[in-house]
Parts: sequence; C-alpha cells; structure tokens
Amino acid sequence: MTAERDLDQNMKSQRRRGILNRKRGKAAVPVETGLFLRSIGRSVEVWQALDDPAIALLASEDACWCSSMAVMQAHRPSRYHRAEWREWAAEREALADKRKRIQAMAAELGLVPINA
Repeated sequence: MTAERDLDQNMKSQRRRGILNRKRGKAAVPVETGLFLRSIGRSVEVWQALDDPAIALLASEDACWCSSMAVMQAHRPSRYHRAEWREWAAEREALADKRKRIQAMAAELGLVPINA
C-alpha cells in the first residue's frame, strides 16, 4: 500500500514539474542524446565522434575549452586588482580565439553554417 502511495506521490511531483504532461495530452520532452558541443552550440551523436577522428578531435577541443572557461570564470579577479584583471582579460581573449578556431573547424566539417 505504501509503495503505491509513494509511486502516486512521485507521479504527482513529476507532473507538477512538467516531466509528465498527462493532463495536457502531451508526451514528456525527450532527452537529447549525444555530445553537446558548447562552443558551437550543437550536438553530435556519439557514433559520429567514434567513427570520425576529426569530430572526436572537435569534441575533445570543446571539452578543453569548456573546462578552461569554467576555471577562468571561477577565478575572476576584482576590478581593483588591475594586474590580475589584465591577465584574466588576456586569458578571456585567448579563450575567445580558441572558440573561433573550434567554430572554424566545425564549419569545415559541415557541422555549423559558416555565417553562424
């Protein structure tokens, strides 16, 4: 009896959060599978990265870029520390250049439009 009540409470909770939309007659939003490349804003399927070394390189470059961005944003200095701020801004520019290189590589592979 308690297992049924717990299941019912769980379904009500999911419905409230929008995971289950039985009242509206809509299916739940499917979860996107694959690797999301944040630097280009696009997903690629895992099998593409496994089959094509260029896409695998692109995925690894994107992972390095994402982790570097997270570290950089976590260590943002105060504006009052001018020398540290200049170093941080230079690192931000270097990461922006790396993102442009990743986007150019993706455009060569046909993953994003050239004008995007």
